Amino acid sequence: MAEQNATEAGEILFETTAYELYSGVKTQIKEGVRKVIFDLGRRQLAGPVISIVLELADNALKALYKHVFFEYAIKETGLGDIPYEQWNSIFQDEIETNYARNFERVCREQGLAIIVRLSRHGESLRLEVINDGAPKSEEYDYLKKLLKDSAHSQSIYRYVDAEEQTGDGKPVETPGLGWTLIFLTLKGLGLSPHNFQFVVGKTRTTARVDFPLDVFHVGDAGKVKILEASEAKDKLVAHIFSELHLGVVVFNEKGDVLQVSRDLLDQLGMRENNVEDFPRLLKARFAEDVFSGPFSVNLVNHFENYRLKVATIDGKRELLFNISGILNRELKQVETCWQLINLTQDAGNLSEGSIFENVHLQSIIRPYIPGMILEKARDSLRHGFLHLPNEHRELSIFFLDLIGFTTTSEKLDPAKVIDLLNLSMGIAVKSIEVHHGYIDKFLGDGIMAIFIDPLEAVIAGFEIQKNFGGLNEYRKISGEEPIEMRIGINTGMVILGSVGTRKRMDWTALGDVVNTASRIEKSGEAGSVLVSQATYEKVKDHVTVRRSFSQKVKGKEQQIMLHFLQSVSYLRGGEKKLIEL
Repeated sequence: MAEQNATEAGEILFETTAYELYSGVKTQIKEGVRKVIFDLGRRQLAGPVISIVLELADNALKALYKHVFFEYAIKETGLGDIPYEQWNSIFQDEIETNYARNFERVCREQGLAIIVRLSRHGESLRLEVINDGAPKSEEYDYLKKLLKDSAHSQSIYRYVDAEEQTGDGKPVETPGLGWTLIFLTLKGLGLSPHNFQFVVGKTRTTARVDFPLDVFHVGDAGKVKILEASEAKDKLVAHIFSELHLGVVVFNEKGDVLQVSRDLLDQLGMRENNVEDFPRLLKARFAEDVFSGPFSVNLVNHFENYRLKVATIDGKRELLFNISGILNRELKQVETCWQLINLTQDAGNLSEGSIFENVHLQSIIRPYIPGMILEKARDSLRHGFLHLPNEHRELSIFFLDLIGFTTTSEKLDPAKVIDLLNLSMGIAVKSIEVHHGYIDKFLGDGIMAIFIDPLEAVIAGFEIQKNFGGLNEYRKISGEEPIEMRIGINTGMVILGSVGTRKRMDWTALGDVVNTASRIEKSGEAGSVLVSQATYEKVKDHVTVRRSFSQKVKGKEQQIMLHFLQSVSYLRGGEKKLIEL
């Protein structure tokens, strides 16, 4: 981590400058890095490299904001000599209160930024994440310790959901998931911590990773061979069994335990003198599912991937096992293999039973879980997190509400009310999802949706109103009342975060932008798309306005400007499209 020049000559393959990481910047970085890795030939390494890049970018931006805070807030108020711990605590409070908006503004005004760069240096791909400013001596000492501890980490599990505190209850800086994830990812690629450098210059700081190009080359492993039944195969299977500590339990055809392997006893904290207690640790449901009923192993000859929680002999923990087995008709016994599922959390919240049952359960539950949460959960897991992190980013919030539906539903049979509601929601949801929106929640006879691109939100709104216009023509012919709706859209910085308790959480958009979007929708008219000034500024090159007006809405001291849109034009598949209301 010696002080030296941060940048050396090389062929630049990707580079971007950023003041923040929310308004599409992360997506730009992901796509740029992915293209470079794909071009190098090893597509499967794009994910790990992107993880490293994003972690370094997050750290660099935080360091940049710290630099800005010290130079333009602490020093200018004459507090430049206060201890690092004290002003860093003030910095953390500012981040939590204003979600970095002030820091981003100052960075733009002062021309301070981070740079993410991928370049080719001889036989290496060099990743550099550069931020303006250098750490103060106290901060630099902290950082060196963090990097040293992270470089020697052997497992990520100890940092998952861990919070370390000082004696007075205040959080302290630890290696954490970010730096640990970087070094463990390097190790997973067959590289060492020496491939990482932290370079401190006079005016800039650079985090650098050198990847040898042969890491990305597709190797020639030769012809794939078939592993035939042989003594060598038996040894290989025995080796796998031993190294994975797979357990074996043998049952008779009625489900009584005949034999249990020592590995399994060790995992449950049992000794030879209490092996007779093993059967009582098995839940009755296991015997019912596996040895009786329509899917009994005695009828289907085998079972696979049955999950069972088994308490340790001291009763302090429950371990989750994945069990598969076969019926040996010759010996009249059922031979089962038990694999412990290693978890970083207690198994108590995870389901048991046949994998088929759990797959069907997931198919029932999945439509009730917003798509944005599923995507974010997968992304979080790829980055080593077991929870959904809070985010602060620019989004377009879309509200839709059926007009007069409550009055209409009072005149209809309950079954017809549900049918009508599902028809309406189905039409709306299809357009929202086609235009890359996410359903945040259903609000009785309304919808709240989230869009990354405000133009897509507007297009979806027009398409929905257009489709309902066509549907209502048929309803009039059939003597049915038309289905009318209002749509309101607002754009701005929102908080995406978890709300609720440990047993029931909702990951949703929060803040003034969301509240204002709801009130804009209530100011709308049937068959219209009403947008805020903020949304209009983003899409004004693609829309025409039927009417604009200013209005006082609840929660706002000043009136806000609203626009009823008349048309939207856009390109789709190289063809220009136009929708008018």
